[in-house]
Amino acid sequence: TKTRDNVILREMRLGDGDQYEGEKMRRSAERLNRLRYFSAIDSELIPTDRPDEVDLKIKVKEDNTGALMGGIGYSTYYDVTASIMERNLFGRGYQVQLQGFFSWRRTSGVFSFTNPRVYDTDLSFGNDIYYIYDYWDDFTKETIGDTIRFGYPIGEYTSVGIGYRLERYDLYDVDADASPYISDYKGTNWTSAISARILRDTTDDRARPTKGTIARLWAEYGGGGLGGTDNFIKAVADWQGFWSINPENTFHLRARVGGVFQNTSSRVPVFERFWIGGIRSIRGYSYDDISPRDPVAGETIGSDRMGYANFEYIWVVKPDLGLAFVPFYDVGFNADSEQCSSVFDKVYSSAGLEVRWRSPMGDLRFAYGYPLSKNADGTKRNSGRFEFSMGQAF
Repeated sequence: TKTRDNVILREMRLGDGDQYEGEKMRRSAERLNRLRYFSAIDSELIPTDRPDEVDLKIKVKEDNTGALMGGIGYSTYYDVTASIMERNLFGRGYQVQLQGFFSWRRTSGVFSFTNPRVYDTDLSFGNDIYYIYDYWDDFTKETIGDTIRFGYPIGEYTSVGIGYRLERYDLYDVDADASPYISDYKGTNWTSAISARILRDTTDDRARPTKGTIARLWAEYGGGGLGGTDNFIKAVADWQGFWSINPENTFHLRARVGGVFQNTSSRVPVFERFWIGGIRSIRGYSYDDISPRDPVAGETIGSDRMGYANFEYIWVVKPDLGLAFVPFYDVGFNADSEQCSSVFDKVYSSAGLEVRWRSPMGDLRFAYGYPLSKNADGTKRNSGRFEFSMGQAF
């Protein structure tokens, strides 16, 4: 009743006049399922007056494709998050999202638009317009920017993409004794950066995979011949694997590693460095807990080398409710290459339990991580750290 026929047909791996193949039909259903537009997908072979031909009828039941999401977390950056999203705007497959982040440290808004198949071709296009107001202990930063994205598949499971980011930011209220990573960028600055990525995804479900792998390599080049005041080169590699004993029991491993390097003799600004910790990386720690510090000023400056791994066992105890218990173990490093002889000088680890529930109010995540290592400053937490997030479909 909503989705247009071309949005469904362009995902099919069988077309008029093709020889029927069960594997292509399975892949077609998988691709339709990964769109997350439908709650049920079925196919039917209909006999014709010719013994060597059949008609193929695809039946889908449309699902809610909008989402109203919120989250609460004890984080250096975000306390409250909210967003509204539509994954299938006008039934054409367009994705639109408006996000807001609110805390005493940060206020930001992002408007994103993505067309996954421009004119039904394999080319995708996206645009992100954003505004960010950051209040840090030693400075205030106000940013407005725009990112343009293009993507294209190479094969059935792999895609490549490029992007361009242009932003203008003002750095003010900078403390006199602030780190050079901050004070060097006082005033008005421009970031002009081009990025590229390659992604291979063989998972069976985009939202809740039970088998397959995801491998991603991403790099960004800022400054140099592109102009702007920020000069850096950043590269990140990410890999995930899913293995299931049955649909209710899945092992999940994720490994991520990254580095940021000087493009010229100028320092990499603190906001282009890595800030890890929390529910998306190493649970049980905040961003400040495991961030390297300026050896003179003593303040957190982020890292230029990072890596972490998440080991999870996803046990779905109530499939009809989507209720799952997820015990986990996280381990990683977050280092400044100028201050350490090896990135493994300080390794951080944590263990805990996460509860995931596909409730009537939306997808809920409750995570409690207990740190097993000392913080970057040598102190040790006496208790674990709790985070919570929520999403609502409509």
